Amino acid sequence: MSGLRIAVVSDEGTQGGASIACTRLCLALRAAGHTVARIHHARFAPDPQSADVFYAVEQRSFSSKVLDNLPRNELSRRVLQQRWAGQLHAILHDFEPDIVNLHNLHNAKWDIEIVEEFLRHTPVVWTLHDMWALTGSCAYSFACRQFETGCTRACPQVGTYPTLPAGMVPGAHARRRALWHHAGGRLVFVAPSRWLAGEARRAAPRVPAKVIPNGLDLDVFRPRGKAEARAWLGVPDDERPVLLTAASSLADPRKGTRELTEALGRLGTPVRLLMMGRGEPMKLPGNVESHLLGPVTGDPFLALAINAADAFVLPSKADNLPLVVQEAMACAVPCLGTAVGGIPEMIADGETGWLAGDAGPDALLAALEKAFAGRTRWPEMGAAGRRRAERGYSAARQAERYTGLFRRLLSAHGVSSTHGCHGHERGSP
Repeated sequence: MSGLRIAVVSDEGTQGGASIACTRLCLALRAAGHTVARIHHARFAPDPQSADVFYAVEQRSFSSKVLDNLPRNELSRRVLQQRWAGQLHAILHDFEPDIVNLHNLHNAKWDIEIVEEFLRHTPVVWTLHDMWALTGSCAYSFACRQFETGCTRACPQVGTYPTLPAGMVPGAHARRRALWHHAGGRLVFVAPSRWLAGEARRAAPRVPAKVIPNGLDLDVFRPRGKAEARAWLGVPDDERPVLLTAASSLADPRKGTRELTEALGRLGTPVRLLMMGRGEPMKLPGNVESHLLGPVTGDPFLALAINAADAFVLPSKADNLPLVVQEAMACAVPCLGTAVGGIPEMIADGETGWLAGDAGPDALLAALEKAFAGRTRWPEMGAAGRRRAERGYSAARQAERYTGLFRRLLSAHGVSSTHGCHGHERGSP
């Protein structure tokens, strides 16, 4: 069966978990025999191996560049989206995809008009990496459930990334709900976690939501000698247990780094804490010796850094299906995480790691105490995590599941994979 022509759309290129997941999917789809075009914001540069052709989208006119840098309002938003859509229309006619796969849009300030433009050409599969596509603006709603009925100006997440003025939140959510109503089965959500698929079904019951976990290269993310990994990082290899935590930004309150360090201080056990991600040195308890690694880029280096740890800890207050937990499991490193979002779908408490009831210091301390009480089982639990990764997180399996979804969606709408939005009457959403 011939390969498909797939246009993959992402705001960023290689920075952040969503972009890394997008890149890995592109590589897997190419390895499966498909032709991939990456459409991305010009500020970012995707991995040059991840696509057959690249389209960098930018605001070309002087007036568009001025509008893009002004405070956001509804008029500037509408003008910018129309200009983005015009450029994307030309790109789609040049590449002639069979199907469009969307990823994160919010860091490029792309909005629902962009999705509508894609739907005029092909069916669309939108891979959700957070809740932004379901809400008025926030990436995670936490306890707020307004997105199920209609987001209002009283959004409790106003001011958090991705920021949107409070007055624009109701309109943004209304546009999303209109899109879900009129997409006519041509739009499908893919969620890496069952948790996020459930949120999508509650927010947009007319849009199918499928679950396909992110994939990774299990030959790169594999167990390696800890002495070698620690020597590469300059971390002493002795009897002190080595823990690893990671976040794009260690200062992000959602990632719970401060609560973790408080819990470690109360634990009292001497530990080495490797901290991977952007951040400044922070004051830590006396029993914690920290090693600030900064951002680690490139999967082989990332895998080596993970292998330096005896256990991985992710104290998130909200999360989807964090890549770094998958990566640690594949490297046979047991994981301690909070029971939020999709994390409990990854960590089997007492089998591959430990679950804290929430991201508070008390719950984290209880989980840490449980982990350290059974420290002799850490290698066994890491091996169990590796087996779970082999069963569920291979890149080849992910590409196979996406390919099946793409072909079923095209078949349902009577679209053959003979390429070309010129060759089919696509209609409007």
